[in-house]
Order: sequence, then C-alpha cells, then structure tokens
Amino acid sequence: MTLGPRQKAIVGSANKHAILAEFGPIRSNWTKGAWLLKRNQYRIDPCTRLDTDFDAGKTAVHRHLREYIASSAITHCMDGWAFLGRAMSAELQGDPDISRHLGYYAELRAAMALLAAEGIGVFDKHHVVVNNRSKCECFVGAGRTHAFTWDALECWANTSSAAQLLFGVIRPGGIPLKEWLDQFSSGAGMQGILAEEWLLQWGLDIQRLRADRDARNFASYRPTAFTSPGASSISDSLALAQGLWHLCEPIGSERFAALDRHLLRSSLEKAFRATHASGRTHKQASHSFKQRIARMLHGLAPIGLGADQWREFLRYEDGESQSEILTYASGTADERDRDHSRQVLARAMLLLRVATGASAALLESLPNLNRAEMQFWWSRLGSERGLWNDGNPPATFTDMWADVLDGMIAVADWLSKVPAQERSRARFWKERPAAASVLGACERVGFWGLGL
Repeated sequence: MTLGPRQKAIVGSANKHAILAEFGPIRSNWTKGAWLLKRNQYRIDPCTRLDTDFDAGKTAVHRHLREYIASSAITHCMDGWAFLGRAMSAELQGDPDISRHLGYYAELRAAMALLAAEGIGVFDKHHVVVNNRSKCECFVGAGRTHAFTWDALECWANTSSAAQLLFGVIRPGGIPLKEWLDQFSSGAGMQGILAEEWLLQWGLDIQRLRADRDARNFASYRPTAFTSPGASSISDSLALAQGLWHLCEPIGSERFAALDRHLLRSSLEKAFRATHASGRTHKQASHSFKQRIARMLHGLAPIGLGADQWREFLRYEDGESQSEILTYASGTADERDRDHSRQVLARAMLLLRVATGASAALLESLPNLNRAEMQFWWSRLGSERGLWNDGNPPATFTDMWADVLDGMIAVADWLSKVPAQERSRARFWKERPAAASVLGACERVGFWGLGL
C-alpha cells in the first residue's frame, strides 16, 4: 500500500520545529533519571494506547505524544547502531542470513529515527504526525510499521527538508556539504536531486526496501538450508568490517571524517556531470573539473587535511579509490547472492549516519548541554554492552576509538601473517577474539556520533 494524496499531505505537514521545542521539557526529565516520566501515557505501550484511544474516539494527549516522538529519535538511532553491530558480528561468524535480518532492522530503526526527528511517529496501525500547529494528527489506512516507514520516507526524500538535513549534517572538513556545493556552483536544485538520489540509493525507495524486507523474511521464517547463498570468505567479511570502521573514525571535531569526505567526492562528481554543458564526466572533462575544484577550495578552509591533500583526494590523485562501503550500498544483489548481506549492512550504515546527524542536531539545540545530564541513560547502556567497566566510562566517547584501532591493527596483523588459503573463521575467532568483539560493537559510533 502506498500513501494517498491526503496521507501524503499529512506527512508533508510534519513540523520538525515542534520536535526541537520539545527537548526543553525532555531535558528536565533527565534530572529525574528518565527519558519519559511515569505520567506519560504512551511511555510503556504506545501502540496499544493509540489503538484504544482511536477506537474509542478519544483525542490524543498531544504533549505526551510529542514528547515520546522527540525522545524516540535519539533512542531509535542508538538501537540502530546496536542492530548494525550484531549484524556485523553475524557477518564475521559466517551467518549472512542473520546478518541481513539484523541489518534490515538497523535500517528500519535509522529510518524511524529520521522520521521522528522530522515530527513523524511510526507505530503499528496508527501513525502520528506533529503538524504545523504542534498538534498530533493520528491517521490509519497507511499500512503497518514496515510499509508505512518506507512510504513515509519515500515521501520525505523528495522534500526540501530532506535536502536541508542531508547537506547540513554531512560536514566534510567541518564544513556543511551545502557550502561545498555552493562553492562548486552546483545550484540549489542540484542539491535536492542529489539528496533524493542518495536516499533512494541507500535503500529508502520502496521497491528496494520491500525487497530487503523479503530477504529478512527468508531468514526469519524459512529454513536457511533451503535458501541461503552461504557465507562469503572471512577475508571479505573482515574487509567489510575494516571499511565500515574506517569511515566511522572520529577525528577531532569531525564525527565521520572519512565517510563525509567520500560523500563529498561522490557529490562533486555527480554535480559536475549534471551541470556540465555537454554532460561529460569528471574524467572526460578533467581539466574543467580540476579548475572547479581549485576555485571551490580557494573559497573554503576545511580542516582535517592540508590544502594539497584535499585537492589530490577530490581529484582522485591520492590513489584512494571509492570506498567499498559506497560501492556495496549501490549494489542490486538479491537475497540469494553472497554479496547481499554486505550490501544491506552498507546501506544501514549510511542511513544511520544521516539519522545520527539528525539526532545530534536535536541535542545541539540545547544550550550548554553536558553529557552528565544524560548519564542516567548512557552510563547503564555502555556498561551493560561491555564498552567499559561499571563506573569507569571514558573521559570522552571518542576515546573509545582506541579500542577500535587496536582491533583494526590486530586484524591487519592477522591477515598479514596468515596466508589466504589458510584463513578460516574458526582460526580468526580463536586467534583474535578481542578484535572480533570490538568490530561487532557499533554502539561506540552512536555515542561519539551523537556528540555526547
């Protein structure tokens, strides 16, 4: 089922400013050690409560629903990183069916986090949009959770709000992607085209995501012995893990330094071809492309790399090819292909990057926010997931990169010492168990990505 004109209009009326405004009251809840206080009528079982209220013809408690939707943006986002970590562990263990199943749910949670940050609450049969009057408008007939999520995202991807979010939260060199493209003279219309193309490519189009849901169902409801394509090699799985973590490395104030640089380079290639008079690619008209790169860099002062390094990277003169993660994310393999699980994980990671940016923006709207205010939440989560010992969290969450770096070095060392023909999952897990554990704990990315 797709959204009808009236349903699209309701989704289009979502008011993200009302969600931002809700974080003042939510902040006061944190002093009492909770996201939502016991008085919130939707705190425990919102779907049942909405069903009951709707069937009885009751009006929603707008303040409580707004509070729930706003809080769910950040908590859905963190749950998404947790699902991605478990999916990565399954991939490393040679279980692609479980990997794509959990990867799908990482995508779903990322999508729900994005929608919540925009003022759209996904529940079960009844969904909620916080409208321009800051009222919660409930409606039915738009499908259950999975179908509505993708339909709403497809609708949202074609809005100016999607472009504003995407090109605001992706910050190569600490500069919003919008400013890079403005300097590149891509035009405002090009940004909207790019935003929609990326969101669709990363899995937000209904056709692709419904296909991924079918793949999830194969793992959930059918004997995998009948349908599984089998596991890829341990070398391929480790390459995926290394590629994903490399893109998520926090460097200084940049939360996704390498990933945002790769997204910048990809966007410039697309913008150049779309705006070039003859539609030539950056390779076919390399001189013109290099001139525009030079003019763009002259008007900016990005951090992270030196001027020559930025120029060489954006021109592909540094020898670094397109990230394997971006290649996987654009793949079209189905559930019977061994590459499919890795493609799902890549799309989930990219969507989570955007959701994390949207959630971080909500927190950044709070003046003088200190992570101690949210300790009731993150302290328990980190210790229960084994990210640190009880009562001994890292001084800053980016310090957790040291654990990841140790794991990456251990993996690289193992790959260098063990010949390809002698590599096996059993040997890797026996000889590098600590590295395997770290590479499957993506909650770390959620913590530093949210800027806490």
